[in-house]
Amino acid sequence: MNKFYTCIYITILKATVLNISLPLLLLNATTLQAQSIRGIAVLVKGGYLYQPGAGKALDQIPPPPVNQGTFKNLFYWEGAEFYLRFSRMIVGMDAVMGQQSQVQVNDLFYEPRVTYGHLNLGYLIKDSKKFMFYPSIGFGVSRMSLIRNYKLNNEKTISLNSSSFDFAMNADYVFSERPDANKKYSGAMLSLKVGYRFSPADYHWRDDKNILNEFPNYSNQGVYVTIGFGYGYFVQKVKHIKYQKKFFD
Repeated sequence: MNKFYTCIYITILKATVLNISLPLLLLNATTLQAQSIRGIAVLVKGGYLYQPGAGKALDQIPPPPVNQGTFKNLFYWEGAEFYLRFSRMIVGMDAVMGQQSQVQVNDLFYEPRVTYGHLNLGYLIKDSKKFMFYPSIGFGVSRMSLIRNYKLNNEKTISLNSSSFDFAMNADYVFSERPDANKKYSGAMLSLKVGYRFSPADYHWRDDKNILNEFPNYSNQGVYVTIGFGYGYFVQKVKHIKYQKKFFD
Protein backbone atom coordinates (compact mmCIF):
# COMPACT_ATOMS: atom_id res chain seq x y z
CA MET A 1 0.00 0.00 0.00
CA ASN A 2 2.84 2.33 0.85
CA LYS A 3 4.42 1.56 -2.51
CA PHE A 4 1.16 2.48 -4.26
CA TYR A 5 1.01 5.90 -2.58
CA THR A 6 4.70 6.42 -3.26
CA CYS A 7 4.19 5.82 -7.00
CA ILE A 8 1.26 8.26 -7.07
CA TYR A 9 3.34 10.87 -5.25
CA ILE A 10 6.28 10.51 -7.68
CA THR A 11 3.93 10.75 -10.70
CA ILE A 12 2.34 13.96 -9.38
CA LEU A 13 5.77 15.45 -8.59
CA LYS A 14 7.05 14.74 -12.12
CA ALA A 15 3.98 16.33 -13.70
CA THR A 16 4.34 19.41 -11.51
CA VAL A 17 8.02 19.86 -12.35
CA LEU A 18 7.28 19.41 -16.08
CA ASN A 19 4.45 21.96 -16.00
CA ILE A 20 6.67 24.54 -14.29
CA SER A 21 9.85 23.90 -16.28
CA LEU A 22 8.37 23.83 -19.78
CA PRO A 23 6.90 27.37 -19.71
CA LEU A 24 10.13 28.67 -18.22
CA LEU A 25 12.14 27.09 -20.99
CA LEU A 26 9.76 28.52 -23.60
CA LEU A 27 10.01 31.97 -22.06
CA ASN A 28 13.76 31.79 -22.17
CA ALA A 29 13.79 30.76 -25.84
CA THR A 30 13.22 34.21 -27.35
CA THR A 31 13.02 35.12 -31.02
CA LEU A 32 14.25 38.66 -31.68
CA GLN A 33 13.33 40.58 -34.83
CA ALA A 34 15.82 43.18 -36.09
CA GLN A 35 15.06 45.48 -39.04
CA SER A 36 17.78 47.11 -41.08
CA ILE A 37 17.27 49.46 -44.04
CA ARG A 38 20.11 50.64 -46.25
CA GLY A 39 20.06 52.68 -49.41
CA ILE A 40 20.94 55.79 -51.38
CA ALA A 41 19.04 58.89 -52.48
CA VAL A 42 19.94 61.56 -55.06
CA LEU A 43 18.02 64.86 -55.09
CA VAL A 44 17.94 68.09 -57.09
CA LYS A 45 16.80 71.03 -54.95
CA GLY A 46 15.53 74.57 -55.29
CA GLY A 47 14.38 77.19 -52.81
CA TYR A 48 15.20 80.44 -51.08
CA LEU A 49 17.91 81.65 -48.71
CA TYR A 50 17.53 84.77 -46.57
CA GLN A 51 20.86 86.20 -45.35
CA PRO A 52 20.52 89.24 -43.05
CA GLY A 53 23.06 91.93 -43.86
CA ALA A 54 24.09 90.46 -47.21
CA GLY A 55 22.76 93.38 -49.24
CA LYS A 56 24.41 95.98 -46.99
CA ALA A 57 27.78 94.18 -47.14
CA LEU A 58 27.66 93.89 -50.94
CA ASP A 59 26.72 97.57 -51.26
CA GLN A 60 29.98 98.49 -49.47
CA ILE A 61 32.31 96.70 -51.88
CA PRO A 62 34.33 99.17 -54.00
CA PRO A 63 34.94 100.25 -56.73
CA PRO A 64 32.87 102.00 -57.92
CA PRO A 65 30.60 103.07 -55.05
CA VAL A 66 27.23 101.40 -55.33
CA ASN A 67 24.07 103.09 -54.11
CA GLN A 68 22.70 101.71 -50.87
CA GLY A 69 19.89 99.24 -51.47
CA THR A 70 21.21 97.98 -54.81
CA PHE A 71 21.54 94.42 -53.49
CA LYS A 72 19.11 92.40 -51.40
CA ASN A 73 19.23 89.82 -48.62
CA LEU A 74 17.14 87.20 -50.45
CA PHE A 75 18.78 84.66 -52.78
CA TYR A 76 17.22 82.05 -55.04
CA TRP A 77 18.85 78.74 -54.15
CA GLU A 78 19.52 75.65 -56.26
CA GLY A 79 21.76 72.64 -55.96
CA ALA A 80 22.04 68.89 -55.46
CA GLU A 81 22.26 66.46 -52.56
CA PHE A 82 22.89 62.78 -52.10
CA TYR A 83 22.89 60.64 -49.00
CA LEU A 84 23.42 57.09 -47.82
CA ARG A 85 21.14 55.49 -45.28
CA PHE A 86 22.48 53.01 -42.72
CA SER A 87 19.46 51.83 -40.71
CA ARG A 88 18.54 55.05 -38.80
CA MET A 89 21.71 56.99 -39.68
CA ILE A 90 21.92 59.39 -42.66
CA VAL A 91 25.30 60.42 -44.13
CA GLY A 92 25.32 62.77 -47.10
CA MET A 93 26.73 65.74 -48.97
CA ASP A 94 25.22 68.77 -50.68
CA ALA A 95 26.41 71.56 -52.96
CA VAL A 96 24.16 74.60 -53.41
CA MET A 97 24.40 78.06 -54.96
CA GLY A 98 22.29 81.15 -54.30
CA GLN A 99 21.91 83.97 -56.81
CA GLN A 100 20.31 87.36 -57.22
CA SER A 101 19.28 89.08 -60.42
CA GLN A 102 22.06 90.86 -62.29
CA VAL A 103 22.29 94.58 -61.54
CA GLN A 104 23.64 97.25 -63.92
CA VAL A 105 25.33 100.38 -62.56
CA ASN A 106 26.59 102.65 -65.35
CA ASP A 107 28.69 100.37 -67.58
CA LEU A 108 29.20 97.73 -64.90
CA PHE A 109 27.14 94.58 -64.38
CA TYR A 110 27.03 93.01 -60.91
CA GLU A 111 25.87 89.52 -59.95
CA PRO A 112 25.87 88.43 -56.27
CA ARG A 113 26.31 84.75 -55.47
CA VAL A 114 26.62 82.60 -52.37
CA THR A 115 27.74 78.97 -52.46
CA TYR A 116 27.95 76.19 -49.87
CA GLY A 117 29.43 72.70 -49.77
CA HIS A 118 28.59 70.57 -46.73
CA LEU A 119 28.95 67.10 -45.26
CA ASN A 120 25.71 66.24 -43.42
CA LEU A 121 24.85 63.76 -40.67
CA GLY A 122 21.29 62.91 -39.65
CA TYR A 123 19.35 60.50 -37.45
CA LEU A 124 15.84 59.24 -38.23
CA ILE A 125 13.24 59.94 -35.55
CA LYS A 126 10.27 58.98 -37.73
CA ASP A 127 10.30 56.21 -40.32
CA SER A 128 6.96 54.97 -41.61
CA LYS A 129 6.12 53.05 -44.74
CA LYS A 130 6.97 55.91 -47.10
CA PHE A 131 7.99 58.81 -44.89
CA MET A 132 11.31 59.73 -43.23
CA PHE A 133 11.73 62.62 -40.80
CA TYR A 134 15.05 63.55 -39.22
CA PRO A 135 17.21 66.40 -37.90
CA SER A 136 20.67 66.89 -39.39
CA ILE A 137 23.85 68.81 -38.72
CA GLY A 138 26.43 69.80 -41.33
CA PHE A 139 29.80 71.39 -41.72
CA GLY A 140 31.83 72.55 -44.70
CA VAL A 141 32.76 75.74 -46.55
CA SER A 142 30.90 78.81 -47.80
CA ARG A 143 31.64 81.59 -50.25
CA MET A 144 30.03 84.99 -50.73
CA SER A 145 31.02 86.57 -54.03
CA LEU A 146 30.27 89.58 -56.22
CA ILE A 147 30.96 89.08 -59.92
CA ARG A 148 31.66 92.31 -61.79
CA ASN A 149 31.75 92.73 -65.57
CA TYR A 150 32.60 95.81 -67.61
CA LYS A 151 30.19 95.82 -70.55
CA LEU A 152 29.99 92.03 -70.11
CA ASN A 153 33.78 91.72 -70.59
CA ASN A 154 36.76 91.55 -68.23
CA GLU A 155 34.98 89.60 -65.51
CA LYS A 156 36.32 90.08 -61.99
CA THR A 157 35.19 88.23 -58.86
CA ILE A 158 35.49 89.53 -55.30
CA SER A 159 34.81 86.83 -52.71
CA LEU A 160 34.84 85.97 -49.02
CA ASN A 161 35.59 82.33 -48.10
CA SER A 162 34.92 80.84 -44.67
CA SER A 163 34.02 77.69 -42.80
CA SER A 164 30.32 76.96 -42.45
CA PHE A 165 27.94 75.04 -40.20
CA ASP A 166 24.35 73.92 -40.64
CA PHE A 167 21.36 72.69 -38.64
CA ALA A 168 18.21 71.52 -40.44
CA MET A 169 15.01 69.49 -40.24
CA ASN A 170 14.35 67.11 -43.14
CA ALA A 171 11.23 65.37 -44.42
CA ASP A 172 11.55 62.84 -47.28
CA TYR A 173 8.70 61.00 -48.99
CA VAL A 174 9.27 57.93 -51.17
CA PHE A 175 6.66 57.18 -53.84
CA SER A 176 6.99 53.41 -53.44
CA GLU A 177 5.35 50.71 -51.38
CA ARG A 178 7.70 48.92 -49.03
CA PRO A 179 7.55 45.18 -49.82
CA ASP A 180 8.03 42.15 -47.63
CA ALA A 181 11.19 41.35 -45.71
CA ASN A 182 14.48 40.98 -47.54
CA LYS A 183 13.19 42.85 -50.61
CA LYS A 184 14.29 45.94 -52.49
CA TYR A 185 12.20 49.03 -53.06
CA SER A 186 12.84 52.25 -54.98
CA GLY A 187 11.03 55.17 -56.48
CA ALA A 188 10.75 58.90 -57.01
CA MET A 189 11.26 61.06 -53.93
CA LEU A 190 10.01 64.41 -52.66
CA SER A 191 12.08 66.26 -50.05
CA LEU A 192 11.50 69.30 -47.84
CA LYS A 193 14.33 70.88 -45.86
CA VAL A 194 14.28 73.89 -43.53
CA GLY A 195 17.48 75.02 -41.86
CA TYR A 196 19.96 77.63 -40.71
CA ARG A 197 23.55 78.04 -41.92
CA PHE A 198 26.17 80.23 -40.31
CA SER A 199 29.86 81.13 -40.64
CA PRO A 200 32.25 83.05 -38.39
CA ALA A 201 32.51 86.75 -39.24
CA ASP A 202 35.47 87.64 -41.48
CA TYR A 203 36.78 90.59 -43.50
CA HIS A 204 39.46 88.92 -45.64
CA TRP A 205 37.84 89.48 -49.01
CA ARG A 206 39.96 88.76 -52.05
CA ASP A 207 39.88 89.14 -55.80
CA ASP A 208 41.35 86.71 -58.32
CA LYS A 209 44.88 87.34 -57.00
CA ASN A 210 45.09 89.41 -53.81
CA ILE A 211 43.63 89.85 -50.35
CA LEU A 212 41.73 93.14 -50.21
CA ASN A 213 41.79 95.68 -47.37
CA GLU A 214 39.08 97.95 -45.96
CA PHE A 215 36.23 95.66 -46.92
CA PRO A 216 33.19 94.95 -44.73
CA ASN A 217 33.32 92.44 -41.90
CA TYR A 218 30.62 89.89 -42.71
CA SER A 219 29.23 86.62 -41.39
CA ASN A 220 27.84 84.35 -44.11
CA GLN A 221 24.65 83.12 -42.44
CA GLY A 222 20.94 82.78 -43.01
CA VAL A 223 17.78 80.68 -42.96
CA TYR A 224 16.65 78.63 -45.95
CA VAL A 225 13.92 76.38 -47.25
CA THR A 226 14.30 73.98 -50.16
CA ILE A 227 12.12 71.49 -52.02
CA GLY A 228 13.85 68.57 -53.73
CA PHE A 229 12.94 65.95 -56.29
CA GLY A 230 14.94 62.84 -56.95
CA TYR A 231 15.24 59.08 -56.75
CA GLY A 232 15.85 56.65 -53.91
CA TYR A 233 16.90 53.00 -53.83
CA PHE A 234 16.64 51.04 -50.57
CA VAL A 235 16.95 47.48 -49.29
CA GLN A 236 14.94 46.37 -46.29
CA LYS A 237 16.06 43.30 -44.35
CA VAL A 238 14.40 41.71 -41.35
CA LYS A 239 16.48 39.23 -39.39
CA HIS A 240 14.98 36.72 -36.96
CA ILE A 241 17.46 35.91 -34.21
CA LYS A 242 16.68 33.03 -31.82
CA TYR A 243 18.26 33.50 -28.42
CA GLN A 244 18.22 30.59 -25.93
CA LYS A 245 18.91 31.49 -22.31
CA LYS A 246 20.02 28.86 -19.85
CA PHE A 247 17.39 27.74 -17.34
CA PHE A 248 19.39 28.93 -14.33
CA ASP A 249 20.64 32.26 -15.90
